[in-house]
Amino acid sequence: MRTAWIPSAEVEKTETFEPPGVGLSMDRLGALAGGTEAKAALQPLIATYREWIEGRRAELASIDSEHAETAEELLRRAEFAASRMEQGVAALQRDEQALDAFRVANRAIAQALRRRNPDVFAEGGPKWRAFQLAFILLNLAPLADPEEPHREFVDLLFFPTGGGKTEAYLGLAAFAIVLRRLRHPEVGGRAGAGVSVVMRYTLRLLTLDQLARAAGLVCALELERADDPERYGEWPFEIGLWAGKAATPNVLGRKGDGNSDSARAKTTRYQREPGRQPSPIPLENCPWCGEQFTPDSFSLEPNNDEPRNLRVACADWECEFSGDRPLPIVAVDEPLYRRLPCFLISTVDKFAALPWEARSGSLLGGADRYDAAGFYGAAEPGRGRPCRRRSRGPI
Repeated sequence: MRTAWIPSAEVEKTETFEPPGVGLSMDRLGALAGGTEAKAALQPLIATYREWIEGRRAELASIDSEHAETAEELLRRAEFAASRMEQGVAALQRDEQALDAFRVANRAIAQALRRRNPDVFAEGGPKWRAFQLAFILLNLAPLADPEEPHREFVDLLFFPTGGGKTEAYLGLAAFAIVLRRLRHPEVGGRAGAGVSVVMRYTLRLLTLDQLARAAGLVCALELERADDPERYGEWPFEIGLWAGKAATPNVLGRKGDGNSDSARAKTTRYQREPGRQPSPIPLENCPWCGEQFTPDSFSLEPNNDEPRNLRVACADWECEFSGDRPLPIVAVDEPLYRRLPCFLISTVDKFAALPWEARSGSLLGGADRYDAAGFYGAAEPGRGRPCRRRSRGPI
């Protein structure tokens, strides 16, 4: 007998495997020519999954009665999941816009992974793990069709830390973001602008970690959009961080306001003492190339006295997001309510403030006016010119 001041337990390791004959290459999926090719590439994954289900079904006879009922229910749910995956493939076959969004999502995730781990993918291109691609296929049809009955389902993606959950849901997020632009191309892409995806976290440190990873994906999506603005819209893809003032500035500030927590004050302190003062936003490096931010990476526009936006750009002039092209990051509340970034990362406490900040309503849809600076809802009457239709809420 012994005692221990910290309990311990052995936990079996969960590993993925690559099913033979299944195309998991993101580059291949990002270059699919049409629906027929999509089915040929994706159907083997479903077929392999069904074979595995049948193999487990053959084992039912050897399971004791106490657990047989549970085993049969799990197999029933597995069959249901396989059917939903097939519906996702069918959506890609019949819907050219869904297929296009799927291609762009694969290319964007692949490019973001290459940027994040250049040494890992120096020789071979990025691949999905089987469960990641299955999760995406599972949810394609409900995202592509608002009337799809399975849209009401909430699927739990469960896997140990480091297993690839983030890339799986980022792939699905990219699909939803691009599809929204394709579905609503009016007014130079502005009808399709607005918040498409919302991520909420209870832990601030986890929120900031996810910001860095999701920002790389949004950078890749923005490069895709810039290559074909007629198709994907004139309004940029952006990511917004909506957190408490300890993490991000809630206001831009102005000269003489005495607000030490404003974006103006934090930027000024950082530019004066970059080695001793923290960055005005909770990122220390460019999420695209990894270059460390410098005082020149941040600027207040149009001027320091009455700023309307905090501009963030990479310090490396060879990076795509330097010079005239800033990083697509919105980390101050005031411009965030105008810009309506397609991807919003938030802490739960911010959502609790929704009833107390009228401008935040536009994040959930309802902005009906716009100008060069962004969008406006009922909380800011008289600003901008009318949109053809109100902005939509998150998908």
